[in-house]
Amino acid sequence: MRKLKLLVPIALLTLLGSALPGYAMRCGSKLVSTGDTKAEVYLKCGEPFFSEELGIETQTFKRPYSPWRSRMSTSTTRIIEQWTYNQGPGSFWRILTFKGDTLVRIDTGDRVHSGNSTPTFFLVSRGDTKVEILTKYGEPAFREIVSYDSSIHRPGNYSSYGRSRTFIEKKVERWTYDLGPGKFLKILTFRGGKLVSVTEGERHRPNHYLKCLLKKDNLTERQRVTP
Repeated sequence: MRKLKLLVPIALLTLLGSALPGYAMRCGSKLVSTGDTKAEVYLKCGEPFFSEELGIETQTFKRPYSPWRSRMSTSTTRIIEQWTYNQGPGSFWRILTFKGDTLVRIDTGDRVHSGNSTPTFFLVSRGDTKVEILTKYGEPAFREIVSYDSSIHRPGNYSSYGRSRTFIEKKVERWTYDLGPGKFLKILTFRGGKLVSVTEGERHRPNHYLKCLLKKDNLTERQRVTP
C-alpha cells in the first residue's frame, strides 16, 4: 500500500510535465517556447515538415508635429512565417508562427493523417491549414497566389509621444483539385495559411482541352499522334 501511494504522485507529476502550455513545445528532450529565434527552434527541432510565408506585418509610429524634430514617423516591417511539425503517428500537428526572427505563437492542429491519395471527395472545413489538406488529399493540380489582403490589426495607440498602428498583409492563395473525369473542379481559397472557402469550378473534360489545342493548330487528332 505504501508503495502504491508513492507511485500515484510520481504518475501525476509525469502527466503534468507532458501537458505543456500553448506557448511551449517539446522536441525530444528539448523545449522551445515563444521568444525563441528561428535558429534556436531549428537546432532543437530540426527541419519543419512544412513551412511558408503567410504575409507581412508593418508597424508604424507617427510623432506629433514639432519644429525641432526632423523625423516625423518610423516604420518596421516583419515577415510572418509559419512552420509545421509532424511529431509522429497519432500526434497532432504543431504550428509555430514567427514574426521576423522571433517565435510568437504555438498552436495545435488536427491529428496527423497518413492519407495523401488522389481525392474523390472533399471533407474540409473553414480554418483547416494547408498541411492538413496536403496530407489528406495530396498536391493540388494547380496553385496560385491571388493577392495580399491588407488590414489594420490594431487601430492605434495614442499618447503624447505619437500614434502607433499595425498593418498586416495576408497572402491569399488558391488551390485547384481535379477529382477526375465527369466531376467538378474543387477550388480552395486560403488566407493567411488557413482555408476560408471551397467552391466548384467547371466539370472535368480532358478531351475538351485536347480538341481546343488541335483546332488552334489546325491538326487532326490522328496527325497529332502520328510521327
